[in-house]
Amino acid sequence: MNVKWRSGGPKTVNIKNPNHLPDYFLSFSGPTKAAITEPSPGYNPFTLKEVCLFDAVELVTRLQREGVPIRHQTRVGTETWNRARIYPQQEGSPIRLTPEQETMLALFTGLD
Repeated sequence: MNVKWRSGGPKTVNIKNPNHLPDYFLSFSGPTKAAITEPSPGYNPFTLKEVCLFDAVELVTRLQREGVPIRHQTRVGTETWNRARIYPQQEGSPIRLTPEQETMLALFTGLD
């Protein structure tokens, strides 16, 4: 599994080599840097806005079919991104989190 956290902004997944993929990409996204109230220079708190889980082979196959260049910071379309969102949960999330898992992730929201 490839796990990354980024502040909000462009929806990207770190795909270094499409021939050697992990099973999944787990992406934790925070708010945009502009949305963070900075108490001091360089302040970038670990906060969550959403969590997405991508099946790596399925994602790369889809992106290649759509003609998206596969690279270190591969852009993922909004529809594909939203379909992979597991937190906050939505209808059609790839997995269902338990109430305890949702509660734990919620501890990291709104800390900006």
